[in-house]
Amino acid sequence: MPLADKKRAATLPSPARRREIRERAGVSRQHVGAELGVSGAAIGWWENPNGFTPRNLDRRLAYRRLLDTLEQLGAELESTGPGQVA
Repeated sequence: MPLADKKRAATLPSPARRREIRERAGVSRQHVGAELGVSGAAIGWWENPNGFTPRNLDRRLAYRRLLDTLEQLGAELESTGPGQVA
């Protein structure tokens, strides 16, 4: 993927939206961190409006993809109810 496309794809939602997506999917900061190779505390900083955003482009891209997956999961949970994801 060309660098310009990679940068566009790695654009993240606002910190508040990142937290909303994760919580809606019922996933802890520790689980998200483990998936990305960082601590749960780092995810907390990434979700804090006064915190920071990951600088590593590959990590940002992985985080964006994970957020997209969690957003879909959260929508499925809301439509089917807990424990009944299609």
